[in-house]
Amino acid sequence: MKEQLVWYIKKAVLLDDGMKGRLLTRLHTLDRGCTALCHGDFHPLNIIDDGNRLWILDWVDATAGDPLADICQTYLIFKRNISRLADVYLRSVCRAAKVRQEDALAWLPVVAATWLTRQSGEDERAFVMGIIESSMM
Repeated sequence: MKEQLVWYIKKAVLLDDGMKGRLLTRLHTLDRGCTALCHGDFHPLNIIDDGNRLWILDWVDATAGDPLADICQTYLIFKRNISRLADVYLRSVCRAAKVRQEDALAWLPVVAATWLTRQSGEDERAFVMGIIESSMM
């Protein structure tokens, strides 16, 4: 995961070199050397319930890394698309994982920066830049 995050941040043309440096420093500070399986794009549309079991789909963005970053990625997906559920998701998953919400949210500017390379819409870019700028103050 760490290598992927570094690559996305370095490729983000909307970020100046100073911001890229601050984001990379934040990433290195947050990195705990975790190698947990992380989905990378976990949200309700990637879950199928067949009546007996739940199936998680779309593993194309899966990596080995810090589950806090994966929690933050899903939080950001909720925040962008179903904002009223973002905080509910964050509270629930952090309680279940026995982690602090603040520790997951510390990843927010790093995870958001990766969207600048993967998303192309102007609204999306403005949303992401707002997150990065407010988180890095």
